[in-house]
Amino acid sequence: MANAYTFTTHLDGFVNVLRDANKYDNRCFSYKIDEDTHDQIHGDRWELIRFAKEQTNAKKPYEIPLPWDDDLCIRYIYSAALPSWIPVFVDAEGRELNQAQLELIKRGSKVELYVEQTPFLMDTKVARAFTQGWAQC
Repeated sequence: MANAYTFTTHLDGFVNVLRDANKYDNRCFSYKIDEDTHDQIHGDRWELIRFAKEQTNAKKPYEIPLPWDDDLCIRYIYSAALPSWIPVFVDAEGRELNQAQLELIKRGSKVELYVEQTPFLMDTKVARAFTQGWAQC
């Protein structure tokens, strides 16, 4: 059970998609979602959490907080240590971007994102994974 969303947005905040860096040795980017996308994702979230709670034997499972802040900004952090979390950046024709092209991605870059929201369980935690599939730059 997974829900997928594709939407156009602009990158926001600190953007580092080229290589692991800074004191935490990771990569990151942020983006804002619009109200319509938020309403769709938030509505689906309750369905996914209900599904996940049905699958657990925990007496009081608790939910992991929302991935967005009050401004509907989502920050995505990943690193080479978890290769499955690394999103694929492609151009308009679907070709993967090379290192030189990745260097050009910065705050304000217009992107089309493909995002998946899936439920998962971990001990007493009930949540939904919010992962970036690809970003078209």
